[in-house]
Amino acid sequence: MNGVKRSLKIHLFIHVLIVASLIVVANRMIAQWLLLDQMKGLLRTELVTSFVTCESDIDHGEDFYSCHRKINPGNILNSFADSFVLCPSLAQSAVSAKPKECDLASSKGALWANAQPLQKGVLELATAPVNDQVWIGVRRTGHAGVEGPVLLVNESSALNMLNQMWSYRDRNLVFALPVIVVMLMMLAIYMAYLLTRAIASLEAAVTRMNANNLDTAQHIEAPYSEFDKLLAVFEDLRQRLLESFAKTRRFAADASHELRTPLTILRGNSELMINELPVGSKIYEQVNKIHGEAERLIDITEKLLMLSRADANNIVLASTNMHVSEFLNELLEESKESFLNIKFSSDIQPDVYWHCDEALMAQLIHNLLANAIKYNTPNGWVQLVLKQTSALIEIKVSNAASGIPHDLNERAFERFYRGNYSHSRQADGQGLGLSIALEIAKVHQGKLSIQGQDGAVTLNFEAPVKRLT
Repeated sequence: MNGVKRSLKIHLFIHVLIVASLIVVANRMIAQWLLLDQMKGLLRTELVTSFVTCESDIDHGEDFYSCHRKINPGNILNSFADSFVLCPSLAQSAVSAKPKECDLASSKGALWANAQPLQKGVLELATAPVNDQVWIGVRRTGHAGVEGPVLLVNESSALNMLNQMWSYRDRNLVFALPVIVVMLMMLAIYMAYLLTRAIASLEAAVTRMNANNLDTAQHIEAPYSEFDKLLAVFEDLRQRLLESFAKTRRFAADASHELRTPLTILRGNSELMINELPVGSKIYEQVNKIHGEAERLIDITEKLLMLSRADANNIVLASTNMHVSEFLNELLEESKESFLNIKFSSDIQPDVYWHCDEALMAQLIHNLLANAIKYNTPNGWVQLVLKQTSALIEIKVSNAASGIPHDLNERAFERFYRGNYSHSRQADGQGLGLSIALEIAKVHQGKLSIQGQDGAVTLNFEAPVKRLT
């Protein structure tokens, strides 16, 4: 048992939404990591620049901060100075007690174990974890055992502002998330639309294609070059189908045409033999059966020829004003005389004239009535209805029926389909009558439908009173 098929648009929508969400999250994490790494580098650069420029003012805090702000006025990186620890030189007698953090900057401390020399060995920049915190220090070398000034900074404290910004960003994400989701959904819908637009145009072209318009090239403009190959395959398929249908029609027409002559000769000779043989003899019965089969084959060939012309759109209408009411009344009277076991009734609107091909319409009506009589029940009934409005003409033929096939409504107009009699000869005919009637309805721009239910079958023909030219 086949499950419910997935929708391509929904499938694309979900995948685009997931991928876009992953891209947003990845971009957020990468940007955060890169920004942190860049800020750490800027912190070290700012520390060295401030030390070199304002080294002489380290012993005096206010002077140092004033000097630092003059380096890059208004720069956001000036905020790093709030976390700087100033460690003056011990050679300065005016200096008060150093901050306790300056003990980390002692020349004998672990901070300088892996110091990096700067400016040809004039400066040293050190970075080392101390007491579970990363400290950065810069000092001048070559003081001959005298402790020179040192500038320190706690990396976490200096980057505290950045961490606060990220905290605010995450807090505001709750409000921004719905907007982000809606935008991602709109992106997914748009991507699905772009991808399915070309498929929709191909679907429309295939829907318009049928056996009667295969010779008309379907103009399909591919919105993207990736669909050119698909459209080329479609065009190749159209050409192959056109050739296949043409060969089929030609075979049916040629075969029907070639069979007519020998069958006509067979019918003529069998008629001569019937007239010469003793009535009731065994050979008489055999020749009479041959004559009946010849008649049946001739009827089939004539019908196949007409269907071939219909398939090739070669039926030419010889339109005249047909008195439909009179024709139906005469046909009804003839049927009452011929089929005494069937009850005929009618509802025929008087004086209905219709501009149509009278010969073809007579054949259509004959086929509908013959079908109603042929597949009737014992002592059944047949009803004919004719109505005309300003826009439509409608003919209905209903009959009693039993054992209506379950696929009658879908397959009644298929060629050689005869319902319950499809594999037997219990009913006369070849299953071509309704197929021919359908083609006649089409050339008159009409419709022919069948409805079988509740012990009755109704064939309904309707067509516009004024047809398009």
